[in-house]
Amino acid sequence: MSIIADVNQADNRNVTFPSDEETLEVISGTSSCLISGAFSGTFEGDDTGTYILLIQHKLYSPETFPEATIGTGVTTGYGYSNTDEFPFFFPSREGVSLSSDRAVITGDVTTGGAFSGVFNKSYTSLSGTWTNSITDDSGTFTGERMAGDLSAVHRLSGLVVSDPDASDGPVALVLRASLIGLDVMSDNSVKGTLISLRGIETALSGALSDGIIIASGGEFTFSLFFDPDGADPTSGLPQDSIGGFAGVFTDNSVGGAVIGTSCQLN
Repeated sequence: MSIIADVNQADNRNVTFPSDEETLEVISGTSSCLISGAFSGTFEGDDTGTYILLIQHKLYSPETFPEATIGTGVTTGYGYSNTDEFPFFFPSREGVSLSSDRAVITGDVTTGGAFSGVFNKSYTSLSGTWTNSITDDSGTFTGERMAGDLSAVHRLSGLVVSDPDASDGPVALVLRASLIGLDVMSDNSVKGTLISLRGIETALSGALSDGIIIASGGEFTFSLFFDPDGADPTSGLPQDSIGGFAGVFTDNSVGGAVIGTSCQLN
């Protein structure tokens, strides 16, 4: 291109444009970070209940994504049926559209239940329909983002499990599951939300210092190791160039464990 040639000659340097693949990767990473977070809502129709939805900008999981090992716009859902008085779980999948349709899905309509819908333009709420191909039930759902300050430097989203046990089956895991969304601000202050499976919300606040986040709210206190670029070999997190955090929390009962991913928003 003549413009590049002119710049090269005027500045005595070699100017190159990023490849299409590199450009798409940047756009994908920025969009998926903006969309990522913890969401909570309700569903109604042939059944009613509550759900929480974890959206991660990227997730390293060779078991889930055997070819690429890393998924983008990954959704994982947890819910509770009031009719059956029983929890349900939607395994991780690439469930977010990064195009203008703002579509989102968790679950799999071909093998059982799924929530399929769209975000609003600011990605702060979502709505859509749910189906269960096994019971032939269906209905609608709505939900809202928990935490997610657009001025944050880092956005963190993850899973919180009370009193985890290696022998836990999927039902016990879901019943003990909550989601956490945290924002790390430019002054290293931290704010966010803990949201339970039944929709109980706890505001959190704290600070990041020397790679450790201490945040508390209500009866909960979190101590989390934060690796913003996935490059710290001491973190215990996958060394996959994906930011993440892990740690523990204490409360008035049994406490538990925390793990999640992070991305740089600004």
